[in-house]
Amino acid sequence: MPQTLSAAFKAQKHGPRGGVADAKKQAAASPALLKKQSTSTTAPVVLDIATHDSAAPTLNPHDPAIKQAARAIHQAKLAPMIHADPSDLQVILRDFDLSGRYGPCVGISRLERFERAEKMGLNPPAVVGQVLRTQEGMTDAELAKDLFFGRL
Repeated sequence: MPQTLSAAFKAQKHGPRGGVADAKKQAAASPALLKKQSTSTTAPVVLDIATHDSAAPTLNPHDPAIKQAARAIHQAKLAPMIHADPSDLQVILRDFDLSGRYGPCVGISRLERFERAEKMGLNPPAVVGQVLRTQEGMTDAELAKDLFFGRL
């Protein structure tokens, strides 16, 4: 086992699997393999907020389920928020964005992230899905986009 960080890096780079140098040799030997790998990438998914389902329910910010979820989040915090008075919706969606349990949130809409977490069996909060599947959740950029949208 390597003793230093640089030795560990060298072992990883030039180890039994071949590392970077072996991959470069393979790519030079068979350009068709390299071409095949580069064409298998998928195009980025772009959310069109203007399109929405007219059959989607409208958002009721005073829904007892939303208030209960926000209250549970506030109680789980170690300290209250300073200089902020967010709405219950903002508290719920911010908590969803800042939780790493459901995968990365940057570059993906909240609804796409929620659906991905559901497919992976990560059990995201149901109230978040209810909020995001409303007409306002699909059309309002404040609700549809993640916390870091436009900041990174």
